[in-house]
Amino acid sequence: MSELSPSILGLWHILEMDGGEPKTQEISVRPSIRFNADGSGEFSFVRAQGILDHRLLHRDGKAGTEWTWRGNEGMSEVWGRGWAVLCPDRLLRGKFFIHQGRESEFVAKKARADKPAAFTNSPAFNATQRQAQYLAFIAYYAKLNGQAPAEADMQRYFGTTPPSVHQMVLMLEKRGFIERTPYTARSIRLLVPRDRLPELE
Repeated sequence: MSELSPSILGLWHILEMDGGEPKTQEISVRPSIRFNADGSGEFSFVRAQGILDHRLLHRDGKAGTEWTWRGNEGMSEVWGRGWAVLCPDRLLRGKFFIHQGRESEFVAKKARADKPAAFTNSPAFNATQRQAQYLAFIAYYAKLNGQAPAEADMQRYFGTTPPSVHQMVLMLEKRGFIERTPYTARSIRLLVPRDRLPELE
């Protein structure tokens, strides 16, 4: 690993993206991307969110990273690849590619070290609209049925595929919105106060 590569690790806030991102105050999530030391990561944009698998490297003489990713955009499961480099102005510049689809350039600024939990603090406010709907469904289902939903229940309600639901559950768990017991059915437990959740659509 090169000397500069570890500076890529951590949480980055997206400042610019192809097509423009809505102003932060107009949306329920601040577009972000995170690179973890173990090679995992996650991203949360206005219309898409997912997990990624990255590796650190040098690209064009700059510290950088490349990754593959999988996630959801609206009701669709999407995946692809991407790359980014750390520029002299300390901004991260790179590109997201959707498999057999469009590509988007982005510019990101590293989150301050004293705010490392932007993905987990005040979860209801930092959840994307899609994530918040899944959390609301978990809350309503548990209230009505006296037990947590299975992934199959979420699949039927949201009309999506089993892999999409599973990726969403992993994301909700990773961001600290839920917890669950491995290999135990219907073990999802909501960690977000119900009064912070939106109405289920």
